[in-house]
Amino acid sequence: MNRTLKQLIETQEPKIKNLDAKEQAKYKGGIILLSILLQDTFLDLPLLPEDKYGTDGLFFNIPFLHDNMLYMNGRTQTLLVVYRIQDQSSECPLRIEFEMTDHDKKEYMIHVYDQSGERTEKYTIVERENDQHYTSNKEMLDMTLSEMVAHFA
Repeated sequence: MNRTLKQLIETQEPKIKNLDAKEQAKYKGGIILLSILLQDTFLDLPLLPEDKYGTDGLFFNIPFLHDNMLYMNGRTQTLLVVYRIQDQSSECPLRIEFEMTDHDKKEYMIHVYDQSGERTEKYTIVERENDQHYTSNKEMLDMTLSEMVAHFA
């Protein structure tokens, strides 16, 4: 279990104050689920600083907690984004998303998107369907965030 993610979601208020309770619950649920699945050492990158372009390096950001804009596409919410800052420009080599496929049956997927190459590649790290959990990328659950980024580079 990743206690840092769990603590962040329990103690930090989202930047967007007018998000309805149902939408907040989706984001919180996805982040809590992610915290349960990942190792405690997962968040080994620093949080994206307020002065985004002031320091080069790899940083993480949780849009629900750290941004003034949320990223969602239909049933999918962006939970975590990795930024690579270099020479006052940024790119996002990796993002993690939560997709609720059937709310009534509590079926969902968590995807990792490798955006480091010419094409974005999608990997499902966990899927819940018919009360069963599946993964075809179990090794990702044991990686740190920097290892995950390096894995795709």
